Amino acid sequence: MSNAPGFRIENVFVFAGIPSIARAMFASAVPMLVQAAPILSASVDAYLREGDFAAALEAIQKRHTAVEIGSYPFNRDGRLGATLVARGTDRTLLDKVVAEIVAAIGALGGETKFP
Repeated sequence: MSNAPGFRIENVFVFAGIPSIARAMFASAVPMLVQAAPILSASVDAYLREGDFAAALEAIQKRHTAVEIGSYPFNRDGRLGATLVARGTDRTLLDKVVAEIVAAIGALGGETKFP
């Protein structure tokens, strides 16, 4: 369709920016894509400073290595906190991790809300 370059480095595909050419490139790349379990996520807002819950969050992460936990700080209406996001492929495990996060934040005197 075009001489526009496209390439792949490991699991990253780079296509041309023109939509019709990108679609053609994507169609040719589909057989190279690996099918895997979908990545699921769950999040909770924690109203504590990151430094206040960092150790607890690290301990939860170490217990559940199949789940990735991210912390995204915010300042809402003058209140400091962070949205804590857990990602993984097992919904039951994600729910368990979020429950542990909520319990840890509560034990530290913080408030949690589900976005």
